[in-house]
Amino acid sequence: MDDTPANLQLLSGMLKDRGCKVRPVPSGEEALQAARRIPPDLILLDINMPGMSGYEVCHRLKEDPNLKSIPVLFISALSETADKVKAFAAGGVDYVTKPFQMEEVYARVETHLRLRQLQRELERQKRELHESYRAMFENAVEGIYQSTPEGRYLAVNPALAKLYGYDTPEELLLEVSDIQRQIYVDPSMCERFRREIENRGRVQAFEYRVRRRDGRILWISESARVARDVQGVVVHYEGFIEDITARKEAEAALRHSQQQLVETSRQIGMAEMATSILHNLGNALNSVNVSAGVAADQVRKSNASGVAKVAALMNEHAAELGPFLTNDPKGRHIPQYLVQLGDCLAQEKTKLLDELNTLRKGVEHANSIVAIQQNYAKPSNRLETVPAHQLVEDAFQMTANSLARHEIRVARDYAPDLPEVTVPKHTVLQILLNLIRNAQNACDAAESRDKRLTLAVLTSHGGQSVRMEVRDNGVGMSGPTLAQLFDHGFTTRKDGHGFGLYSGSVMAKELGGSLSAHSDGLGKGARFVLEFPCQSPATRSSRSGQEPGPTSPSSVRPAEKERERGQALA
Repeated sequence: MDDTPANLQLLSGMLKDRGCKVRPVPSGEEALQAARRIPPDLILLDINMPGMSGYEVCHRLKEDPNLKSIPVLFISALSETADKVKAFAAGGVDYVTKPFQMEEVYARVETHLRLRQLQRELERQKRELHESYRAMFENAVEGIYQSTPEGRYLAVNPALAKLYGYDTPEELLLEVSDIQRQIYVDPSMCERFRREIENRGRVQAFEYRVRRRDGRILWISESARVARDVQGVVVHYEGFIEDITARKEAEAALRHSQQQLVETSRQIGMAEMATSILHNLGNALNSVNVSAGVAADQVRKSNASGVAKVAALMNEHAAELGPFLTNDPKGRHIPQYLVQLGDCLAQEKTKLLDELNTLRKGVEHANSIVAIQQNYAKPSNRLETVPAHQLVEDAFQMTANSLARHEIRVARDYAPDLPEVTVPKHTVLQILLNLIRNAQNACDAAESRDKRLTLAVLTSHGGQSVRMEVRDNGVGMSGPTLAQLFDHGFTTRKDGHGFGLYSGSVMAKELGGSLSAHSDGLGKGARFVLEFPCQSPATRSSRSGQEPGPTSPSSVRPAEKERERGQALA
């Protein structure tokens, strides 16, 4: 646009020669009308024109929403800096002074046309992205929202409105004015959410309960971030919300099933233990019964009655006892008979003592079986001081009959001078029993006639810890199996529960130690190692330097031990 025809003709011709489409106009009013009719890509504008200056034309263009994005290039004879600043202030993007060089003008025109093209492309992409985002926002399965930091929704998608029990997003925005009070079941979770998002700028998988419009409670998982402006000021929160109620209900059902499984396993274990106790007691009491029967038979057949016969015969001849013993045929046999009777009675005494000793051992064995089970049933938090190898022996005694029935030979490998340990005894026994049963199953699965199991007790860490090992020559394990062996739920048995070794490793850590497994491969057996300090963590912190407690063997006198045995047997 120029009020000088020669300038219009010159610029128009040059730009047309370069392939541009040009619409020359001589005045500002005509320029505005032409631009409104068909918006151009670029406007070349003179400043000094009659009626309306170039500055005014530029101002008018920038005030029109449909024309304000069109770049304006000023071409003027005014060369002062103030004129140029005024042109840029009016909205111009470039400034060329007259007289101009044609190549310079074209270079600037070409540059701004390219920029205009890029601007339009960006605007197109922006529209597409906005449309895509809007489509995603409207059609997403998850709830999407924007909210103020104070707790009011700015925008929600249909999925979130439906999740909260509203027919439309507009209905939710109208009725919910306080998210913390109206949505959160536990308002303190809202405070926690705010603290976390303010401190970290985002929240990931934040789980809490919400209340629907109809009062029903749901579990949701929310991931959100803080949106800020260019100055870093918080504009709003925006995020995604997913309904995880079904997952939470499934987790609760799983926990219930696991509890039932643990209880069932405990009852099965108690049944197995009861069977073992009855079997062991049966063997012990059978031995007692046999010994008692033999002793009773010995008494019935005893030659002690011969003493009474001799005494009666001698009493008959008390007045003439000397002549009777020397002259009477019966009397002469009495001394020799008494010698023979003494030998018989001595032999009977030896046999009775042997049977009574066997009887006593049988009773002690039955008593020890009961005592072991009583100790096994003690509270888990009670610490006891016992010889290290005795724990392994107790565990073995509780499984000995089962091992014998499965024809598994058991060897012991106990280091000399093993220390005493102060631990929750039943915890260690529970781990060892599980390891021995696993070794038994491994030997059975190997289908070998030569089934061997070794129980070993060693010291480690300079005598400050003990190592209890259960070794077997069973089926062995592969590398992948070893890597997962102590994971919760992992099992290699069809009827396994997958928490025995897991719980054992947890209990070992509670002892301040560890539970590990080793195998050279399938068919090469396995070795399980339970290692823990001689003094449990609780003992080291609370009983350091104290005398042995009431459960220490050194503090129980022989008489007390006898009373305990009697009570256990009763």
